[in-house]
Amino acid sequence: MVMFANQMKSGLRSSALVQSVLVAVLAGTGFGADSNPNPCGGSIRLGEESGGTISGESSAVDRGLFLEPIDGLTTARHPAPQKIAVPAGANVMFFQPACSEDSVVWEGAEPTMQFDNGWMAVVNTDFYGSYVVRSSVYGGNGDAPSADNTCIVEVVQPPVRSGGASRDIIRVATGQLTLNDDSTNGETVRYFHGSSVASLRRVAKSTFRTSVNRQVRLIAPSETAMFLTEWRINDVAIGLGPEYRNAFSSPGTYTISAGAPGTIKEIAIEVYRTRIISHRTGRDILPQGRGVTLQAETDPPGIESDITWLASTIHGTGLSVVGRGPTFTVQFDDTFREHVNGTYYQWLGVKADHAVFSQTQIRDCLPGADGTGCVEGIPPPLEFERPEE
Repeated sequence: MVMFANQMKSGLRSSALVQSVLVAVLAGTGFGADSNPNPCGGSIRLGEESGGTISGESSAVDRGLFLEPIDGLTTARHPAPQKIAVPAGANVMFFQPACSEDSVVWEGAEPTMQFDNGWMAVVNTDFYGSYVVRSSVYGGNGDAPSADNTCIVEVVQPPVRSGGASRDIIRVATGQLTLNDDSTNGETVRYFHGSSVASLRRVAKSTFRTSVNRQVRLIAPSETAMFLTEWRINDVAIGLGPEYRNAFSSPGTYTISAGAPGTIKEIAIEVYRTRIISHRTGRDILPQGRGVTLQAETDPPGIESDITWLASTIHGTGLSVVGRGPTFTVQFDDTFREHVNGTYYQWLGVKADHAVFSQTQIRDCLPGADGTGCVEGIPPPLEFERPEE
């Protein structure tokens, strides 16, 4: 059912624009009951789930307000952020999910039509300034709204370009591992229990490579970030905001783009998986007092030289702390400490990008320098506060 709103707000877009919006809706551009979120049953459909987070984006499913595609800026429906910036004249429309028996009161936007599962409204962007759009959903159970959502729409003037080709690109925050043999046990343990320690390296002009589970932070081009910025992975829209963060869970090549169609900036991230093949947690034991070499492989193969290694222990030492390549040699020393009831505790681990070998032992006596047998005497305790995971 299509219903025209009786309530007109001051300063809103003219009826001619409302009619053009309705024509677009009725022409089948993706709006309508079948494509809208359904708060009265079924699921909210936001397209393919690609993971990651967009900075500045609120929890839209909880807020309940959705931003429709904006010609020249975005290509898909998105949860409405708390604030957006658009150029003058942009066709900005919102959708507020609601049941057919509910009523929706709009402020700062002109309601255009009602579907069985919500209302549409359009915002006037003819003049520069900041406008607060508010949608309040009322049911039959009382005077208080069951949903009350806001989004600030800033209409801004595009910058004047000085001429020449734009060199604005997506910036990549590489954030390489900074540990070394002088790092404390606490520092190494925190990295061990965190995300992948793999490097994020440039392998071509606009191509980077890293392992799965490695946090990636991307920053939109400055000229793009001035307005509402849409991010896409392999041409699928995933969110809005000036930054995109993700840790990919599967190997593959991901093309990440940001910006308006026709002016899109993009980069590619090649993601691989690492597996330690020489040692397995629970099966093998790393001794103390002598060097041990571990080996790992990648999927896809052939990029083992990219692997970043990390050695960690709660007590004693594990040297070298970091390494690179298909193999890694480390020597652990003095890793046991008195525990409880006359026992002695050891924890140590080795990490290859995201893959881990972890070793925990509790002994009835203090092992010797090589980790076997028993010696008399107790080494001084080393206080250590285990970080939260």
